[in-house]
Amino acid sequence: GKTLLAKAVAGEADVPFFSISGSDDEIVVFPKPGETGPNRVLLSWQAYQILNNLPYTETLDFSIDKDFGMKLENRRREDTNKGISYEIGDMTKDNVPLIRYIVVDGYGHWNFQPGAELMWNYFKMFSRDPQTKKLIYHE
Repeated sequence: GKTLLAKAVAGEADVPFFSISGSDDEIVVFPKPGETGPNRVLLSWQAYQILNNLPYTETLDFSIDKDFGMKLENRRREDTNKGISYEIGDMTKDNVPLIRYIVVDGYGHWNFQPGAELMWNYFKMFSRDPQTKKLIYHE
């Protein structure tokens, strides 16, 4: 179900969210087709969807997107110079990528070195007006 905290503060201020996971993580299991029951990754996605007044993903449908199970914008696949691939997609609001989803193919629960740079490049697109607290997006 929808988290009470996210519902309580939904719409007060947009909050960018960056999610990166390995597709083979056994600790924080990335959602996969055919799995049932609650999933911590999906629950975090849902909380930020609510918080940002974005479309809420009740259940994942992998016929919509084979990797993420929901409709995302700016979908693409990228490769590192070490031959590691990852999938990226955004959930946008007024053309602002408020949630960025990344899944690293075949990675488990360990450090994906390019992840820090990907995260920095995402969050540096945002600032907040100190007076109004409004989120400012810098492309």
